[in-house]
Amino acid sequence: MVTESNLQDRNRVLIDLSNKLNDLQIPFMLSDGVLLEAVREGNFIKWDWDVELSIKVEDIFDKSDRLFEALKDEDFVLDNIGLKWENYKINVYKFNNKYSLIGF
Repeated sequence: MVTESNLQDRNRVLIDLSNKLNDLQIPFMLSDGVLLEAVREGNFIKWDWDVELSIKVEDIFDKSDRLFEALKDEDFVLDNIGLKWENYKINVYKFNNKYSLIGF
């Protein structure tokens, strides 16, 4: 069961992740289900545990190593890392929530 505390953690981690991306001057946008949730619900949908962020590959490709180090310093767990230009994707986890950085 999802609690208000779980949703607060999800939001807090999204803010932390967004700060790391902003620090590295990597523009991003909400996408997929989390964008729908933000527009339609004004919040996260309780049963959707992943947060998708879309990033132009040219904005993140050369900054990947610095981003990885910054995320590891904040106790993010990195997984499913695909660093090919044509199929860039990184999944990071914190507090049982998945955050996908998807290149386009």
